Amino acid sequence: MHTISDEQLSAFIDKALPDSEMHHINNLLAESAELRERLHKLQQADEMARQFFASQDEIPLPAGLLEQIQAHRPEAEIVTLQPRARWPWAIAASVVLSVGLVWQILSPAAYTATDRALLSMSSGSVKIMNAEERLEITRSELNSAGQFCRYFIVHTPVSSEESSACWQGEQWLYQPPGSSSQYQPAGASEQPAQSLSADEEERWLRNLSQQTQAD
Repeated sequence: MHTISDEQLSAFIDKALPDSEMHHINNLLAESAELRERLHKLQQADEMARQFFASQDEIPLPAGLLEQIQAHRPEAEIVTLQPRARWPWAIAASVVLSVGLVWQILSPAAYTATDRALLSMSSGSVKIMNAEERLEITRSELNSAGQFCRYFIVHTPVSSEESSACWQGEQWLYQPPGSSSQYQPAGASEQPAQSLSADEEERWLRNLSQQTQAD
């Protein structure tokens, strides 16, 4: 079976493909449970995107802002504002699905994709970040200051570099590639790092997940 990309599935949801391609994908959907599951996830993300952007349309401009804009606009350039163009929702949904946009919208800290991976992935897991980059979580430790630290490798077609990040306050503090084994927070003693078991790591991740969702 030919590989169907998320972009093609997004266009399929929007009925933006030629009839022949729509028919072809319909046939593949009938044959592939995996493809139907991907389509279902895109449709869910599509609906979440619709709801969010629709809610933004209902938020009024701050008081006085519209008047200020109009006051500074030359008379000759005053035009009637047109309704907002319709978003290509299914395409927006594929972006939501791939980079976790909805999660960022709901999170006050607006964590990056790498931040979220470190908050959720267990050691030994690999996540495809984009077409050129894979993130592999290798282990978790408590450093000499008692901070939860995660070690990971960023794989690209030309290199694989290990880095680390330790949780402090409400964010990850990252170390440059190659410096992770020497990481010592300011004022820390020379106590060795403590490796965490799978169960200990899971408890840390669960606690951090609850903490970030409560913020």
